[in-house]
Amino acid sequence: SYIIEISTTGEVTKIIDVNEAYNALAAPSSPERRIPFAIIEPAAIKERHGTLVLPEPDKNKLQSGDNWSNTKTFSFGPMGSSSYERTYTLKEIKDVNNRELVIVEMNTIPAPEMPQESHGEESDFLDTFDKTGTYTGQLKFDLTSGKVEKYSEKLDSKWSAILPPDRKMTEEPAILVM
Repeated sequence: SYIIEISTTGEVTKIIDVNEAYNALAAPSSPERRIPFAIIEPAAIKERHGTLVLPEPDKNKLQSGDNWSNTKTFSFGPMGSSSYERTYTLKEIKDVNNRELVIVEMNTIPAPEMPQESHGEESDFLDTFDKTGTYTGQLKFDLTSGKVEKYSEKLDSKWSAILPPDRKMTEEPAILVM
């Protein structure tokens, strides 16, 4: 196990006692045995626990309809990356069993992408794909206890391409969807 410290905006600022988890694992000797180490790497811990983005502390008097935003980029290895501008909107604050519960929805739009480094034929192949996706989320936060009751994000990505037929035109174009 390990302990994390999270800032008021939801960012993981400190990882405590991760050495105990490292010591509990045997030294990696095969690719399969390296997987547990990858899970407790500081960057992986921050990524796993730092997805929740709360408003800046100076915006602590939010009302229904107020929002805040940031940008998130996902890397898909050789398939490239996708960036989204996430907008969080406070939908409602309600009283549930003497607790103040905040409901926040996250919607996104594609963010401008940085030009990628060209890799010759591989880049030409990737340029044939039409990339689409949706990325949404929801937060239920208990103001009374200061705890997250539920938080979820859902990213659906789709790559589609129509591959030209062979030069002899003996086949139909192939459609590839991932």
